[in-house]
Amino acid sequence: MTYPKLVQRRLARIASLVFAGLAIFGGEKVAEYSSPPSGTKNCDFIFPEPSESDKPTNLRIVPPSRPFSIDSLGGQINDASCLNKTPIYGIVRVHTVQDLRDSLEFARANHLHVSIAGQRHSMGGQSFSKNGLILDMRGFNQISIDRERAIAHVQTGATWAQVQQLADHEGLSVQAMQSINVFSIGGSLSVNGHGIDPARWPPPF
Repeated sequence: MTYPKLVQRRLARIASLVFAGLAIFGGEKVAEYSSPPSGTKNCDFIFPEPSESDKPTNLRIVPPSRPFSIDSLGGQINDASCLNKTPIYGIVRVHTVQDLRDSLEFARANHLHVSIAGQRHSMGGQSFSKNGLILDMRGFNQISIDRERAIAHVQTGATWAQVQQLADHEGLSVQAMQSINVFSIGGSLSVNGHGIDPARWPPPF
């Protein structure tokens, strides 16, 4: 069947417009997905929907022997994937070794599981336990550098970025680390994320 030339031209124009629209839309999506983040990731959704078993645990609380406060009681927590929202007993923001001692004493007395979380980039629910007590280590981040021996003494909540900034001030740099610097030092060690030594690349295998 042969279409008249006028109809063929119209069909060609329509096809051209459709392809142009798809190209523009596809280009916008490519630019959107390949561009850096424009703000903080939004994790304000729940998937799957919470069930009755996700209600907070009811406990007969044993009071601690020292003054002790939980910064955030109840609620939920998530990791960097935004896919593991989990109900928790509460969050303690750790700043000192004594904070750790008090938190563990409280958890032991009340039979609470304890999870230690830094930047929470260990995904798949590894950073926290359901209805447990979360120790937020990001405030436990003191760093000191021995320039003569090129050794850094770092608390576990410090990030690689913080170490880099202080090392740069001393005219030093990190010899081997992970590919990006947003992770906490304790988190890197806990998942064996030891990084790559450029002086030994490629690896001998």
